[in-house]
Amino acid sequence: MPNTKDTNDMNDTKANKITFSRFLRSCAGFELGAADRKYQFYFVGLVCAWAFSYVVATKVLVSTTSPTTHWIAVGVCSILALAALRSFYVLIGKMDEMIRRIQFERLAIGFGLIIMILAGGGLLAHAGVHVLNGNDYLFFAMLAWGAGNIISILRYQ
Repeated sequence: MPNTKDTNDMNDTKANKITFSRFLRSCAGFELGAADRKYQFYFVGLVCAWAFSYVVATKVLVSTTSPTTHWIAVGVCSILALAALRSFYVLIGKMDEMIRRIQFERLAIGFGLIIMILAGGGLLAHAGVHVLNGNDYLFFAMLAWGAGNIISILRYQ
């Protein structure tokens, strides 16, 4: 009779093994239910629209001198940012407890990293290194949030 304890240990090891395909499925949000994925895609769509409007608004602010055009560009960008923030809030509210905890951990890791980058950038500016502007910090904030996502995905695999 085969030793079932060894077989079960092998199956547990296979099930808990982190593979690249499982990692990609987690990044795509497949740990969410169907309704949560719908809200996640809505949130991602709004974030992409906001990012596009941010690039357009930056170009408009540099290339035109009309104050009306400036206000419209900034207004559209701000409204899309608020819509994305609200959709994320709705998404968090509809998630189950464990997924909500993972999302807050992702945000906390990203927030901690961006605080470290902001503090380090301020110190580097006093040391005579090139001063970063707001767009640079925005880029680092997105990278920090992405790093928080990857860290939590690897942790909860």
